[in-house]
Order: sequence, then structure tokens, then C-alpha cells
Amino acid sequence: MHLFLSFFFVAVLTVSCLSDPGSTDNELSPQSPTTLHSEAPNRRARQISLRVRNSSCTGIAIGSGWALDAHHLVTNKHVIAGATKTELEVSTWNGKTLPVITAKAAVFSDLAILEVDAVLSEIAVLGNNDPLPKDRLTIVGFPNGDALTIEVGKLVDYKTDSEYGETGPVMRINTSIQPGNSGSPVLNAAGEVIGIIYAIERATGYGLAIPLSRLETSIANNSFGSIPSCEL
Repeated sequence: MHLFLSFFFVAVLTVSCLSDPGSTDNELSPQSPTTLHSEAPNRRARQISLRVRNSSCTGIAIGSGWALDAHHLVTNKHVIAGATKTELEVSTWNGKTLPVITAKAAVFSDLAILEVDAVLSEIAVLGNNDPLPKDRLTIVGFPNGDALTIEVGKLVDYKTDSEYGETGPVMRINTSIQPGNSGSPVLNAAGEVIGIIYAIERATGYGLAIPLSRLETSIANNSFGSIPSCEL
């Protein structure tokens, strides 16, 4: 519970309330989201994005996710907390529902991988390098569980404080993050996934993201276990 002293998780719950962040420097103020349309150049980004619904714990939680390969997607551990696979629902950007076969959560990070009984036709291209401060970044997801949107901003910096609930550095991004963006992919200018949104920093309203390298390390070390209970 100490995590909530420093930031809000951003899965949509039955009742969800975010504090109004204070004003920030114009260059680094959160950017306004823009709804993605079929003619937009971010076609791949749209098609790798998935909505994740969990009907357990304190109510309905809705987050975002993205296709890692043909049968697996990445989201946040807190999005699936307390669920069984039958309580998880995954849907595509165009409304197709995908049955969940297995769900595993990372042991040391707010990450989870779900396996679906379907073929994900568009999968993410993974980046090789971490972004630098002021690099342009894009977040694609389902804020408030509504229509798929894209938020464009810049990397502010990296924070290493354990108060954010992660054992390593996390990215601070000046994007307009909302409940429901948990699990959203962070893309670089080339459209490659380089991070995963997991929280909102209370003091600034910045989005917080786990670097892709932490996911890759967890996969390489097979550091995934069972779905956690509601009390993270």
C-alpha cells in the first residue's frame, strides 16, 4: 500500500479519481491526446494495442496492453491482480474479443504477460536503445477504457527512487496519461516499443514507464509467477 503515497496506478477501477496535477514548464507540460483514426500513420501502433479487462478485486479494472508476439501480450501486474484467467478479457482495438489461456506476472516488476487463444496479426517492433531526455515519445492505449488514443510527449528524465515501486530506473514522460493507460506501449520516433506505462506521478502528472530492457531481463530470467492477490 505504500506505493500509493507517491503515485497512482492507472488501471480504471469501478470508482477512479486522479488528483489535478500542478502546473509545469510549458515545454514539459502534459500533451493533449488525439484519437487515432484508420487513416493515421500510426496504423501498426494501433493494431498492436489491446484492451485488458479484469472483473476481480474491488471491481472492474481496465488497462491497456500490446502484442509481444503472435500469441502473447504485455500489460501491468496490477491490471490483472486478483484475477483468474476466466476473469480476464482481452479485446483488440476494433472490438474483437480474445480468450485468455494463461496469465503470468513478473516477480520483481509491475509487468504481466498474457497468452491468448488467437493469432495476433500485428506485433510490436522492439527498440534496442533507451531514449534520451527530450526525445519524442508516443503512448497508445485506452484511457478511461474508452476509444484508442495516442499521446505524444517527451522523455523528461529517469528516476531511480524505489518510491515508484520499481527496483531500477523508470522513465518520466510528459504525456497526458489517464486511468486505463496502464500497460500502454511507449514508442520511439521509429515506432519501436521502448517502455511500458504503469503509473502517474502525483506531484507532476507525468506518466511513469518501465524500460523495455526490464521486461526483456524478466523474460530471459524466466522471472514470472502466478497472478498476485488484490493486495500488491
